[in-house]
Amino acid sequence: FHLDYQEWLSEDPSDRWTDRVTYDGKWECNLVQFTQRVLPRLTADLKVPFRLAEGGRRVDDTEVHEAIREAFTNALIHADYRGQGGVVIVKRQDRLEFSNPGTLLLSKEQILHGGTSECRNPSLQRMFGFMGYGERAGSGFGTIRRGWESQTWRLPSISETVRPDRVCLLLPMLSVLPEGSVERVRDLYGEAVDALTGAEVQALVTAEVEGCVSNSRMQEMSDQHPANLTKLLQGLVGKGMLRQDGH
Repeated sequence: FHLDYQEWLSEDPSDRWTDRVTYDGKWECNLVQFTQRVLPRLTADLKVPFRLAEGGRRVDDTEVHEAIREAFTNALIHADYRGQGGVVIVKRQDRLEFSNPGTLLLSKEQILHGGTSECRNPSLQRMFGFMGYGERAGSGFGTIRRGWESQTWRLPSISETVRPDRVCLLLPMLSVLPEGSVERVRDLYGEAVDALTGAEVQALVTAEVEGCVSNSRMQEMSDQHPANLTKLLQGLVGKGMLRQDGH
């Protein structure tokens, strides 16, 4: 199997990765060794608020740390190690990407709402549990979501491709409503933006930032029923603020 961690943190887009952990013959390539090398790198730049636990001990762990551990662990325990491409984890200035071979074992709706658990590699799940990683069954995505909500970052998104089968979890480290994006939306539509609901503004900002917005993407950011989100998006199309592409 193939394990690959890359950091792309240079300001120069022509530069390649700035750090990489993959099998180079200098360490024993197994999941435990990979975890010990990569997790500290993933969380090294996080801003940790100072707080004390009982007894005066400093606590350097946050909900974001917990979310990143969960995302990392999920990529390893849900990977199809007979698949193509291996497990690839990428750290960029504005996002983290976790990609593993295989398909989703649950629907996106089940993943978003939690409470249902299905694991491709139960033995690996137990192993990471002994190491202190991994949430209780069915709560993993909720842990990731809470961590990102605590920073008011744009919520994670899950995508799936086939042939080769891969699952990708994207964790944007950008504000839910970036000032520049809100201002660009306001420049387009003027005072009409003031009459919109918060969810409608979120849909427009998502389209502006990510290039498109869909019902499934809004489900990742809202607890509204999918049917209500469909009406919301159709309403924005009717107002001339979004253009529908396809069904």
